[in-house]
Amino acid sequence: MKPTHTKASRDVSPASRSQRGPRASRRQELKGNKAKPLSILVPIDIFDPSRAALEFAADFARRYGGRVLVLSVIQPDPFVRSERNPLVASQKTLRDRVVFKVSDLAKRHVGEDLLEKILVQSGKPFEKIIETARALKADFIVMATHGYTGLKHMLLGSTAERVIRFAPCPVMTVRDQGGREP
Repeated sequence: MKPTHTKASRDVSPASRSQRGPRASRRQELKGNKAKPLSILVPIDIFDPSRAALEFAADFARRYGGRVLVLSVIQPDPFVRSERNPLVASQKTLRDRVVFKVSDLAKRHVGEDLLEKILVQSGKPFEKIIETARALKADFIVMATHGYTGLKHMLLGSTAERVIRFAPCPVMTVRDQGGREP
């Protein structure tokens, strides 16, 4: 006579799935819970091909019920120290131009219906991206990457790599294959 083995029964009802923890509840939220739209932070640099990241984030927001927050960070010039310095005026002009360019890019590639906020800040880009993601409680960060390798990567560093290491939420990187200027 062979021994009989009984498998422990497992409750797979929808109610038991929702009690399995944050991962299961997050999946349900992504599938159509309209209570809180996803918050997607898109840091862009007007001199780099951020168009692909904006378009990806807009598509993601449309599919999963999200809102897009666009961030651009201007690195301050370390040589500008006093208000009487003529370079300070050029920094203010630069900021005005960046605000205009970022607004234009965001409205063209995301659309006003999905656009939550446009922010322009000064500081180190990776630090400001992480601070903003925490402050705004972003669900995702979608950012462009240059894809530098070797010596160029060592000399220039990688903002995307630093954001991935320290971000409080998942980070999706998008590489523009077209080589177009924004």
